[in-house]
This record gives sequence, C-alpha cells and structure tokens, in this order.
Amino acid sequence: MLRVLQQTYLAVFRRYPLLVPLALITACGELVYAGINNFSIPLLLEHQGRTLGVPGGKLGLVVGTVTSTFLVSETLLRIPFGWLSDRWGRARMIALGPLVGCVSPALIAHLGHYLWIFPLRVLDGLGAAALWPSLFALVGDRVERAWRATAMSVMNMIYVAAVALGPALAGLVIRLTGSYRAPFYGASALLLVAGLVGLFWLGRVPALGRDGGSPEAEPEAHAHRPVGRSTVALMLLITFSQSFAIIMLSPFLVLYGSRVLGLTETRLGLLFIGPAVGVALLSIPFGRLADRWSKQSAVKVALVLAALTMWLLPQTVRLPVLILIATLFALAYALGTPAWFAIMSEIAPERARGKVFGGFGTAQGLGAVAGPIVGGYLWEIDRHYPFYASAAVLTLAALLAVACLRTHPLDRGPAVARAGNLGGG
Repeated sequence: MLRVLQQTYLAVFRRYPLLVPLALITACGELVYAGINNFSIPLLLEHQGRTLGVPGGKLGLVVGTVTSTFLVSETLLRIPFGWLSDRWGRARMIALGPLVGCVSPALIAHLGHYLWIFPLRVLDGLGAAALWPSLFALVGDRVERAWRATAMSVMNMIYVAAVALGPALAGLVIRLTGSYRAPFYGASALLLVAGLVGLFWLGRVPALGRDGGSPEAEPEAHAHRPVGRSTVALMLLITFSQSFAIIMLSPFLVLYGSRVLGLTETRLGLLFIGPAVGVALLSIPFGRLADRWSKQSAVKVALVLAALTMWLLPQTVRLPVLILIATLFALAYALGTPAWFAIMSEIAPERARGKVFGGFGTAQGLGAVAGPIVGGYLWEIDRHYPFYASAAVLTLAALLAVACLRTHPLDRGPAVARAGNLGGG
C-alpha cells in the first residue's frame, strides 16, 4: 500500500519539487477566491443586505453582478499579465497577484454600502489575472510532456479541494465568530501567505524553464506541436461553454441550499466535503491515466459525465444524494481539467505559453462573466432554471468534444502511438 502511495502520489513531487510551493500558493489563493465568491459575499449580502443598501427583491442580481465584476476584471487582464509573465518572469507575477489582492478582503469587511464592493472586486480580479496564467504556464515550462497532465492534476487537486473547502472554512469561521464579516480577514491573511511564498520561495526560480530548467525538460521541438485555427477555435468554444455552465451556478449554490433545500451554514459546508475528498483521492491517478491513455479521450469522458450529473442535480432534495451527485461532478472535473490544461500547454512555444494560457483564460473568463448574470436572471424566474441551463450548455460542450476533438498520436500511450506511426498515422 505504501509503495502504491509513493508511486502514485509522491513520485510527481519527487520528480518536480517546484510543485510543492505552487501547490501551497494554489491552496491559499483558491481558498480565498472560492470562500469569497461562492460563500462569504452571497451570505454577507443576504443577511446584511438592508444595512448595506441592497435593493429589495434584487439580491440575486446583485450577487451575480458582484461576482461578474471580479470575473470581468480577471478576464480583461489575463492576456496582458500572461504576456508579462513571458517577459518579466513567472515567479514575479505569481507573487504579485496575491500581494496586490490581499488588501481587498479586509476592506470589504469594513464597508458600509454594497456599491463599494465593486471596485474592490476589480482589484481581486487583477490579482487573480496575475496569478493563474503564470502559475499554469510555469508548470508547462518545467514539466516534461509525459508527466504534464499528472502535474496539472496536482494543481487541479489542490484547486478543486480549495473550491470545496473554502465555503466550509468560511462557514466555520462565521459559526465560531457569529460575524458574516470575519471570513474576509482570514482571506487577506491567506493571500498574504501566498504572496510571500511566491516572493521568497519562487523568487529563486528562473523566468523560463530554458534558463536552468529541470533536467527532465524536453527540447522545444518535442514539447510544442502546432495545431490549426479550427482546432484552436473549437477549444476556445469548449472552454467558454464549460466555464459559462459551471460559473453560472457558483454564486447561487449557497442560496439554493439555504432557501430551497433549507440547509444550515454547517450542512451547506458538508455539501462541499464529498467532492473535496473524491478529488483529493483520485485527481493524481486521473492525471496519470490521461498521460498514459489519451488527453483528448479524458476530456470527452469528463464532459459527458459532467453533463449527466448536472441534469440530475436539481432532481433531488436529499442531502446524501446531492453529495453523491456533486462528488461525481467533481471527479469529472478532476479527470478533464488537467488533461485540458496539458493540451493547452502543448499548442504554444514556451516563450508564448503565458500569453496562450491568458488567451484561453480570457475565453474562460468571458463565460464566467456571462454565466452569473444569466444565472441571476434565471434565478429570479425559477430557482431550478440555472441548473437546467448549465446542464444544457455542458451537453453542448460534450457533443462538440466527442464529435470534433481528434486524438493525436502523441496524446496516446507509447505503445499505441508507435502502432499508429507504423500504420502511417
């Protein structure tokens, strides 16, 4: 058992020790973004809406617009910050994002009117735009192709676990302190930790992998394979669709649980624990599976499973069934997202990888911006409509992937790739 644990979970950290500080930064950053976007701000606006001046009957629209403000800021700045990371250095941008963003949550805790949240959400978006494209581009720089989906799965494991645990942690802080503003102080502290790790740990990392990169790093000719414009356009559309579908729900999951299902803050937190455990246990094995099997096939299976589970989610009100469905959805995300990031890292040369991740991040951000706004309007019509809309869009993304994504010989296991090459593929 210990040998299996070492081969499956620890081998990637031994091979690429840089993943340790990157995982810590990812954990701190996404605990904050998930806790604020998906839990703390919706509850603050719900329970202190009158004090903060929220118009009556407009809670859903205000929550959706506040979330979209953050996403608009992040979306517009991803490509510029990705470009800067290609020239200024990944580590510097990774440190800059959290250090800039750590100011915002503490200020939100002192606000007297909800309108002041909007400029602070712009600042949050700036920090996220500096952080995420640079972080994933650095993984692409430093990790050889045969391990890239596995390395991405480490970041995805931490990311998804933080998405699940962020609301649970915020709910615990609220329960212990009795204040809906208290989680924002903890958020500032976590971002400060992430920034300091980036500044003092990653600060010794060269700007790009070719400058003293890992001994396993591959020659650029093997790490990069160009693709046609139609393939890039398809990938951008799928990226937009899945982001639109998932982020559409994020501001309203807490409201759905509390208003429709009648769950307390503590039980709401439990709804996120099952997915976190499933992702933590299986994310890295799923990454190895994608590396050895086929990254495109992993993406297809993940999108089909995600669409099926989303259709099922609004059909039940039983907490154990909801936890099971949410866990299956999270496992689909754990299978598909690292493979998707690995594919993205392979379609651009290293010198432009930050800009490429910024470009796909922009497509993701556009979907994330539109999603909560559409979700807010649907929420005001019927509490179940956002879930059905999300399921429909995920179904479209799955159909596009199954029908149009082709498996490249290099994306399959060594034996299968050799057989394909011998056959003239």
